[in-house]
Amino acid sequence: MGCPDQYLPCVRPVATGKVPGDDCPLVWGQCSHCFHMHCILKWLNSQQVQQQCPMCRQEWKFKE
Repeated sequence: MGCPDQYLPCVRPVATGKVPGDDCPLVWGQCSHCFHMHCILKWLNSQQVQQQCPMCRQEWKFKE
């Protein structure tokens, strides 16, 4: 299962050759999935109950 459409702009190339979020730091979860910081924070803030990785649905914890 992939990310919902509202998070896909982060991975779509644009005409300039840059991808939105190129200037944003990457962060990893303990599940080993990687996201732009602003994307995962937006996702986590939208979760009503348990904060989960949008890719594997494991409980989200930032990798130290």
